[in-house]
Amino acid sequence: MALVGTISNINFLTSEVPFLGFIDSIPPVILGVVTGLLPVILLSILLSLVPIIIRFLIKKTGCVSQAEIGQLSDMFACTSD
Repeated sequence: MALVGTISNINFLTSEVPFLGFIDSIPPVILGVVTGLLPVILLSILLSLVPIIIRFLIKKTGCVSQAEIGQLSDMFACTSD
């Protein structure tokens, strides 16, 4: 999540980190795509990986049946504290 936020605020990053100064020479259209569209795409990819990671971790805990895995992953998906 921090990476996505950093990409969306690339103008501040280029002023604070000297070796990223070359980003200022990128055409405004491409820079607009990078700061506007790329964070949204990366965030959607990251969020789509969450259920896969949860299922992987549940399998590592020792659940052997698909029913157990599905039940536990549904429990994690529905918990919003």
